[in-house]
Amino acid sequence: MSWRKKKLKIKQILLEIVNIGSGVYKMIQLKNITKDYLDGTQKHVVLQDINLKIEHNDLITIQGKSGGGKSTLLQIIGLLTEPSGGSVIYNNIEVDMKQEEKVDCLRKNNVGFVFQTPNLISCLNPLDNIMLPATGREKKEIKKYAESLLKKVDLYEKRFARTKTLSGGEAQRIAIVRALINKPKIILCDEPTGALDIETGEKVIQLLYEIWKENKCAMIIVTHDSNIAQIGKRQLVLEGGRMLER
Repeated sequence: MSWRKKKLKIKQILLEIVNIGSGVYKMIQLKNITKDYLDGTQKHVVLQDINLKIEHNDLITIQGKSGGGKSTLLQIIGLLTEPSGGSVIYNNIEVDMKQEEKVDCLRKNNVGFVFQTPNLISCLNPLDNIMLPATGREKKEIKKYAESLLKKVDLYEKRFARTKTLSGGEAQRIAIVRALINKPKIILCDEPTGALDIETGEKVIQLLYEIWKENKCAMIIVTHDSNIAQIGKRQLVLEGGRMLER
């Protein structure tokens, strides 16, 4: 490679670094996403021509009717479901869902999930539940980080408790910090307060907001609650399978 070409390559790398730092860099992009399924001979369209750019430190809320495709959209963003058409792009590279090992690695290294129900494993204590999805580090380091997460949500004293003895709010807080164990770049929350009473739900949303501020990660919260949707720096609505931004 000639010196001139080397200089050009260096400039391109520097430009990319500057773009990442300035927010020009898009962490995740959805391009012309569609999702449909067959019910017998009847074709049902869930998502139509969805285009979305997600940047570092975005806080996005998505509202929509029940059964309107919100969870499906979240699963596509989180690489759990393959779209019927369109492209999912992570870090400027289009994801090939057929390459399952690469997709699995990409998901583990980038995405944390919080669902409507905590989905804790009943035979494991809270500490073990948090540590279970951890990858790429020694067990001692993982345990130390998991314990620090429990302290963050004031549940360190219950780290060895039986999961069944936890309240609904405590279990959901465990599920939230479990989503942080691999230090994800984006956290996807699917109706995180749907199974909680109003007061507990408010505390969970406050916790999610504090986590977003502290960790400087992207976060998407799917909700049917217009009050929760107000915390979004970007507020999206899914109607008739199409995305609208307020």
